[in-house]
Amino acid sequence: MSGSINVEDLLPLRFRQVNLYDPLREPIEYDLSDNTSQWGMAPIVLEQIRALVSNDLNGLSRYPDIYASSLKEAITKKYSQYLGETPGKIIVGNGTDDVLDCIVRALTDEGDLVLNPMPSFPMAGYFAKFNGRQVQGVELNKDGSLNVEDILSAQATLIYLCSPNNPTGLSISNDQIIEILDKSNSFVVVDEAYAEFSNQHCLDLLEKYPNLIIMRTFSKLHALAGLRIGFGLGNEKVITAVEALRG
Repeated sequence: MSGSINVEDLLPLRFRQVNLYDPLREPIEYDLSDNTSQWGMAPIVLEQIRALVSNDLNGLSRYPDIYASSLKEAITKKYSQYLGETPGKIIVGNGTDDVLDCIVRALTDEGDLVLNPMPSFPMAGYFAKFNGRQVQGVELNKDGSLNVEDILSAQATLIYLCSPNNPTGLSISNDQIIEILDKSNSFVVVDEAYAEFSNQHCLDLLEKYPNLIIMRTFSKLHALAGLRIGFGLGNEKVITAVEALRG
């Protein structure tokens, strides 16, 4: 009986013709397309990694703390003026991809609409599609700016925004982000992976808007892409819901 089963028929429809992510490039020595530092990590970070390798009690051979409590405490100190002293407002994941995947699954239901501007970082759309959500891409204006009117008219459950945007490099003004937050009932995810290379951010909005989640990473400025550490900042109840879906 089992030998006659068409295994493709057992797969959910949304996975029957799925393609693996392809960056469409071969590995090279200096790859600027990932926007990672060509100078590598800071010397003090290298010292810490070497210490972990040689530490049998707390080294890399041991499973880490499940929810990265020590890292959350450090992030809380750095962002205390925006978060207060509450580590519960932080989720740490296996890169921001992991955090974004959990956000999509936690904050939307099957069939809900996830909005991902175009061109922009595409993973929100991928995760939405693979989890049975609807996906809509809203094209940027000709000058690369955000089309707020079209975004609001879509009435999405979750809106993904990348600021500065990948690949255009343009930041989204806080006025536009505030307009979207004020005029929608959506969760709004602002991906600030490149915020350190911009003269603006929207961390100040976290206290007022419980439906705002901001994502940041150690991969770009800190040149730690190989460690895959990303994190999200937001309302404690929202972050708890998102973290519940982490592996």
